[in-house]
Amino acid sequence: MRLSTRMKAMLIFNPVAGAREVERELEQVIAYWEGRGWQVIFRETWGAGDATTFAREAVTTGCQAVFVAGGDGTVGEVADGLAGSDVALGVLPAGVGNVWALEMGIPTPSPLRRHPLLDAAEVLAEGEIRRIDLGRAGPVSLGRRTKGQRHF
Repeated sequence: MRLSTRMKAMLIFNPVAGAREVERELEQVIAYWEGRGWQVIFRETWGAGDATTFAREAVTTGCQAVFVAGGDGTVGEVADGLAGSDVALGVLPAGVGNVWALEMGIPTPSPLRRHPLLDAAEVLAEGEIRRIDLGRAGPVSLGRRTKGQRHF
């Protein structure tokens, strides 16, 4: 199945992921998707849990896809928010490791790419939606804090 030419999507951006500035390139990504007829809602995270909250908002407001501009931690938070829904997840790799994007075959930043996020956006727009397994772990103990279940 492919993403439709007219769809509602949310882009969740983690500004502290990775080591490079990506805001200007995200403007190009949004313009590219809007040029395809997509309605793009932009959300920027400010702290832990924001990406999960925004992903849940995307589900309840009828988005067909959520795109994440961030690293693997942000991708994990969004997966928590989308768990159990039919909303597609796409990654614009803007983190340090970008393991999830690499495993999914999404172009990642390299010295050879002038516009890595735009390259990834094009692959996501033209690609197919695939179902993947979603794991769940928890509770997770972090020193004196314990977090509930997480998806991966």
